[in-house]
This record gives sequence, C-alpha cells and structure tokens, in this order.
Amino acid sequence: MTDKLFHLVLAEEVLRQSESGVQNLLDRYFKNEIDSEFDQDEFQNAVKDAKAVDEPNPADWFEIVKSAGSNPGTGSLKFTVANLLFNTAEAYNDVDGYYHITPQLYAAAGAWYDELDIAISQRALFDHHTRKGLLHYHETELNDASGEMERAIETATNVSGEYENAYPEWLTTPVIYKALADARTLTAEGRREDAAELLKQRGQVFEDFGSLSEDSIQRITSAIGGERFRILSDKFLNNGEYERAEEVLGKAIGLFKEGGLERAGDNTLNKKKEVSVVIEEVNGNFTEAAASHDQISENDHYNKSKRNVHEIRAQICRAKAQTIDGNYEIALERIREINRQSDELQQDALDLGILNQLLLSYENGEVTNAKRALEKFTTSNQNKTPSHPLGVDYDYTELFVVVLALQRLNQTDLPEDLLRSLIQLSINRSFTPRQNQQFVQETYLEDISIDRLWRERLPSPVLSRVEEIQLEQASTAGNYKSVTLLLAELLEFYLALLVEFHGKHYWGDTWRSELVTEDEDEENLSIGVLSRIFTSDAATEIQNTDELDSILTADIAEFANLIDMRNKLDHAYTGHIDQDTFESIRERVFELLRSSVGDAPLAVSIQDKNLAGVYTARIHWWRGLRHILINTEAELNVGSYYYMPLEIIQESDDQVLYSIGEEDLVLVEDSRITDQMPELD
Repeated sequence: MTDKLFHLVLAEEVLRQSESGVQNLLDRYFKNEIDSEFDQDEFQNAVKDAKAVDEPNPADWFEIVKSAGSNPGTGSLKFTVANLLFNTAEAYNDVDGYYHITPQLYAAAGAWYDELDIAISQRALFDHHTRKGLLHYHETELNDASGEMERAIETATNVSGEYENAYPEWLTTPVIYKALADARTLTAEGRREDAAELLKQRGQVFEDFGSLSEDSIQRITSAIGGERFRILSDKFLNNGEYERAEEVLGKAIGLFKEGGLERAGDNTLNKKKEVSVVIEEVNGNFTEAAASHDQISENDHYNKSKRNVHEIRAQICRAKAQTIDGNYEIALERIREINRQSDELQQDALDLGILNQLLLSYENGEVTNAKRALEKFTTSNQNKTPSHPLGVDYDYTELFVVVLALQRLNQTDLPEDLLRSLIQLSINRSFTPRQNQQFVQETYLEDISIDRLWRERLPSPVLSRVEEIQLEQASTAGNYKSVTLLLAELLEFYLALLVEFHGKHYWGDTWRSELVTEDEDEENLSIGVLSRIFTSDAATEIQNTDELDSILTADIAEFANLIDMRNKLDHAYTGHIDQDTFESIRERVFELLRSSVGDAPLAVSIQDKNLAGVYTARIHWWRGLRHILINTEAELNVGSYYYMPLEIIQESDDQVLYSIGEEDLVLVEDSRITDQMPELD
C-alpha cells in the first residue's frame, strides 16, 4: 500500500467513525515495523516536540502514529491520527498526487479534533470546504465550487475561541473563488455584463469585515479585478477587438499574480499569447505570426489539439506571407505541405490554394473560367468551418472576385501598377478577419452618434488611453493618484493631437509661433500653450470653443483648473487623491473629449506608393483596421503618419479610393503622438 493510499483509507475509516477500522489498518500497515518495546516518556516527548513545530511535519506524526497504533493503551490514537491527517494535508495540498484527496484528509482530521473538543477542528473544517471548493472550481464544477466556498465563508464567520480574531484572514480565498465561480457561471450562460457587475459588487465584500489586513484586501481586489478583465477580454474577442482583448488580458495577468492566483495567471498568459498571434495576423505580419504559432505548437502548456491547430496556422501564415510578396508558387507549396501534415480538410488552406492559383494565372496573363472557379469557390465556402484556435474566420470572397475581374482588365490598357495596387489592397482586406470586416462595413463613421458612442469615435491612440484609464480605475482602491496621473497625461496627449492638426491646417508650418510668447519654447508646447488655440484666430476651425475653454479653465477639486492639474500632477506628486476627486477630474476630462470629438482628426499611416502616384494607407480608428487608397497631389512620406479630416470619409461614396487635397493631409510631428503611433501598427 502506498503512503497516499494509506492516508486516504485512514481518512475514510475516520469518517466512517470506525476507531476499530483505524486500529486494524494501522496493525496491517505497520505489522513488520512495530517496535515491541514502548517507552511512554519517549512517546510523550515526541508528541510534545511535534506540536512545537510551526511548519507541517507529517513525517514526525507518521512515526508517532506508528507508536500509538502499536500501543492502544496510550489513549492518544485519535489525537495523533488527526494530527497526521491534518499535517499531511497541510504539507501536500498542492502536490499533484494528493490534490484530490486533501479535502478528505482535512474532513477526517476535523472530525476527530471535534470529538476531542480541540479548537483546531474549526480550521480543519474550513480547510475541508475551501480545498473541496478549489477542486470543484478547477474541474469546472462551478455550482459545487460556489457552494463549498459559501460553506467555508460560513465556517470562518462562526468560529470561536482562539480563532475568533483570526477568521477575517481566512476569508480571502473563499471570497475570491466564490466570486469567480459565480461569475464564470454567468459567463457560461452568455451573461458577461452581469458577470462583470457581480464581480464589481463582490470586490467590495471586504468592507463588511473591517479587520481585514491590507494584504488580504489587495488580494481580493486584485483577483476579482483580474477576473473582470478576463471576462472583458472575451467580450472584445467576440467583437473582433483583438488589441483591446490583449490589453485587458495583460491587466488580468498582473492582477491574478498579485491576488495569488498563479494558475489563473498562467492560463491567461497562454490566452494572451494566442491573441497576440491574431494581432500579428491582422496587422499583416505573417512571418512573425508563423513564428509565434510555431512557439505555441511546441508548448506543452497547451493541449495537443490546440498545438496541432497552431502548427497548421503557422504554415497558413507562411503561405499568406508568400502571397503578399507575390510568390504564388511558393505559397501553393506551403499549402500542399499543410495537406500532407493533416488528415482533416483545412478549409482556410483550401481557399488559399484556390486564390493563389487564380493569382498565378493573373501573373501569367491567363483568364480563368469564372463560372467553374465560382462553383469551386462556392462549394468550398459552403463547407467552411472555423479552424482557428480563437474561432477567427477569414473571408476571401472580395479577393476572389477582384482577381477574376483583374484577369480580364489585365487584357486592357489600364496601368499594370494600378492593377497590382488593387490586388495588394484586396489581399490586405481579405487577410483581415471576417469579424473586423463586418464591423467596419456595418458601422460606418458617419453612422456613429457622438452622444452615444463618443469614445469609439476617438482616434485610436486616444481611445487606447481612455481604455487604459477605465481598466485601471476598476482595480484601484484608496489612493487614486496613479489613475489620475493617467487622466492628466491623456488630457495633454489629446490636446497635442487636436491642436497640431488644427494649428497646421489653419496657420501652416508657422503654427507654433502663433501660440507661444517671446520667452516660450516652440519645440515643447506645454498644455497651457496648447489651450490658447481655443481663444486664437484658429478657433474658427473648431466647434464649441467657448465651451472647451470653459471646461479647461474652470476650477476643479483642489486645483485651479485642468491646466493646473496637469502641471502639478506628475510622478513627483506626493498628495493623496480620493475616489471622489478622481471621478470629478475624470468627468471633466471626458467632457472635454465629448465636446470636441467631432473635430478630432483621423490618423492614417502611409504604407506604399505605386507608379501611378496612389498611396496605400491604413486608418487607425475604433474598430480594427481599414486599408484604403489615397489619391493626392501631396508628396507623402511612406512610413509616416498623417492626420486627415473625418468628413473625407463621411462624404465619399467610394469606400476604397479617396481623393484628398494637399491641405487636408497634415503630417504628425509632435513626439507625444509619434512615440505612440508605432504601437498601433
């Protein structure tokens, strides 16, 4: 009989209330080891020494039980067996071999402690419910987990005697895991908003127990905050907002670690790696994405099925990289390699194979039979099932139709370079997940209500900061200094973006000198200097300037105004900011954003220029990425970022090619903006 089995059977005999069964087990287990000579004093000293040890010492109690079992006359059988079971549970509760039996060991120890009227029975009963709850939780038996954690909380809040003042510290783990179990139950039912609200309420549960230590409070708020962010990541993933999902998963990992939930942190890290690969794919970095898929496919922390999917996705990404580079033959070879690797039909690979064959025909000046190609492609898409680990789906229909059309246009006098630009643009759009495309198509910028969706209308670099603040405030308690500093930085960042665009648009390259006085530095415009645009001649460019100036200059909390707040709030600020002060500053800053969002420019990055003078660009806005063509007389720098007015997108009937005047494309030069923009690529 192994030691583990011995402990399990011993616990079962205790729980059966069979003292004779325990004695028989000890007789059988120790029959060849029992010392015929028994020294009572030596036995009592061994018990005394074992009790004096602070750390779990199952080996000492094992020897003591051996002695007690061989000499029933000591009257110490129940006490020593209870101590053996309790110390074994304490020492091995996170060891794989013992993890599943630990709750029974605690329960048995508690039963005999209770019979002996020893106070530690309360702790053993509490640990029994807590460990059993954890076991249910990690096996996704969420209702059972919630029930056990509730019983653990009830046990902790009803202790007496020597544990009366210790119970608050016991509450940390069951409070956390009951909240997580209840939230995940709601999430499984599709009620993510309810789950997030529940966690918000449960995060305040410690307020009912004023004697909780700061460490316990931090663990509870961190763990519950981490779970809120994890749930929020699912919401973003369902909406195709992968960058936001990645950001909140990063927050969740940190909070889980702070809350002591190492397993949850590790699982969330694995999920974040998968989201990061999707972002690489969305951004067209298929070579890097292939390498990331390879890493996951070789990582034993993922199950075999998921590793296989990532192995195939790596090859698909390599095929896409070759497609973008125009190496259609090599892409086809990659796809053939996928078919050799997998016994199952890989629909994404099949679609890519059809498309690369069409592109190869275009390269060779051939015209494919459209009817047959359409029939083949239609059949392919009817059989389509998601094959991505996160359920990401791609739709190549647009690219398919464009290539068929361009095969025929290739026989005309249209410039070849223009046709290649259209192919490249279609490849970029088709290699963006279907969900992102749907949101772009279904929610045009002109349809967005500023009153209802003002946040989502913001340029991406601004929105990312708003999201960071909203996430940070959810996990902040006590001193709100750090998250208020983020608000101050957001205010300066947004004004820098807004003022650079409208200042250049109105004054041209001399715009800085129009805002500064003689003794001020033109290169580093402070927030006070930036705010002068609302009372300058360039104010005609911006709506609601009187309101915006009032929002900036009205007093706020302990500060003279928002400008004073930004100037005083930096990393050297030593003051304390309470929740009410933070919320008043937040509402004032958000009011400024809401009131001016209609004048905020879009940001675009210039990616390429063809021989016809048409630029390929990417718009950075609230839902994923949009690739467009820009026709302009301006000389744009490939790799640089430009502002452009929202109206150009609103008023154009063509959702691909935009004709933009030279004066409406404003180069982004403020380092506060350019330093962040590459993160969005």
